[in-house]
Amino acid sequence: MCTSGAANAAPESKANTCNNRNHRATVIAKYAKAGVTAFVALQLGLAAVRFVRRKLGAKHNPRTPSSSPQGQSFGQDRTNAAQQANLPSEDAWTLVDAPAPSTPEGYKPMVNTVLPCSPQQLYNILFSSSGTELYVRQHKEVGKHWDVALTGWRRAPAAGGAGAEGADGSLLGPTSVFEYVVGQPGSGGYTRLLTFWNPKKPPNTADTRCVQRQQLCVYRGGELLFATAMNMLDIPFRDCFTVNTFWRVAPGTSPGSCSVSIHLKVNFLKRAFGVGGIISATTSSETSAFFNAFIANVERYIRTQQQEQQQAPPPRSRLQLTPSSSPSPASASAAAAAGVPKDVGVLGGGGGGGGGAAAPLRETLPAWKQIRALLVFALLCYMLLTQLHQGQQLAALRARTASLYGDSGVDDAAATTTTVASAVYGGSVAAAATQLLAAAVGRVAAATVGLHGLLLELGERVGGHTAGRAVQEAATAAAAAAAAEAV
Repeated sequence: MCTSGAANAAPESKANTCNNRNHRATVIAKYAKAGVTAFVALQLGLAAVRFVRRKLGAKHNPRTPSSSPQGQSFGQDRTNAAQQANLPSEDAWTLVDAPAPSTPEGYKPMVNTVLPCSPQQLYNILFSSSGTELYVRQHKEVGKHWDVALTGWRRAPAAGGAGAEGADGSLLGPTSVFEYVVGQPGSGGYTRLLTFWNPKKPPNTADTRCVQRQQLCVYRGGELLFATAMNMLDIPFRDCFTVNTFWRVAPGTSPGSCSVSIHLKVNFLKRAFGVGGIISATTSSETSAFFNAFIANVERYIRTQQQEQQQAPPPRSRLQLTPSSSPSPASASAAAAAGVPKDVGVLGGGGGGGGGAAAPLRETLPAWKQIRALLVFALLCYMLLTQLHQGQQLAALRARTASLYGDSGVDDAAATTTTVASAVYGGSVAAAATQLLAAAVGRVAAATVGLHGLLLELGERVGGHTAGRAVQEAATAAAAAAAAEAV
């Protein structure tokens, strides 16, 4: 019996040991799941807090430059940019008598479109010192950049050298932008510096400061080239690559248009240890979206300005003693800075060549005034001809009467004409005189009635009922006086 009891106790102890182990494994698994869940929840909570702070703008306060050489150069450059912002810009639409260089090798097209303005107008709208606001606005609204600082244009050195931008934190060093991007040192033109903060985007895990050098030059035929070279200061592998863009703005096939092409290259200076492909792909995708939205906003701005100019009422013309054949330089530059096409002109003037039509010396009368003047002139002519015809008939009648009655006086003969005509009705002279007098009186009466009707209608149309009544009374009086004088 004892042997059998001991044999039964051994399996029971083994079963209890297994149960204890399973229980401990279950407890450990529960605690592990709880720990993993807490860690994930903590990470999600921190990410949500950072996102909310980002949206509320808590992280968009001015940064304090770090103690690193690049941080010190970035802060110093922002100070220089603030000082140069108050200085007048040196840029101008100045052509270099040389053909424009071709697009460098290895650059991928990002944008290829046609804008409804000439290259010089796009320069005035976007690239010149007067277009700084529109350019900076695109970086803030499209790229979500902040602390954007842009210096004024300075004349590029004729030979190699970075000029005033030698210590700005750029990886270019003393090399100019055109020499770095295009491979042509001493291309001339103008240079400036753009600095801003860029929000973090994968694979970057933090916001970064960006330094971008820019150079612009206008070549033969009015072809504008604009090149940029940018590097970021707060990312891994920051000294391994730069982001270069190459703009070409050429006159379009139709008047008042230009073709715009933007090319991009992620230029690696060092090996990025296996992440170069990721950096190149993400940078190309983000830059393509940025520039497509950038150019779309610029095109929308240009079309809006043109529509507003077309819908604006034209200014009232004034008398000019010395009409000008071309707009003043101040008006032309103001219109160019506002993005107004040259063929539209300044204040309704001529086209882009500056040869506008001279302003009229006087204004023409409205159509209804011209018709009224013609009617009045016709009435006066008709009355004058009628009076001349009646005068000729009366003169002929007096001549006949004088030949019949001698020198006894034309007045006495005329006074007795009616008596003679009634006494000798069949006589040829009396009958002729009576017929002539009756015809003259009839024509005068007809002319008077016609004049009365025309004046009445004219008065009612032009002056209203009151003026028509006054004209009617005047016409009646004139008709009565004319009839009395004729009789």
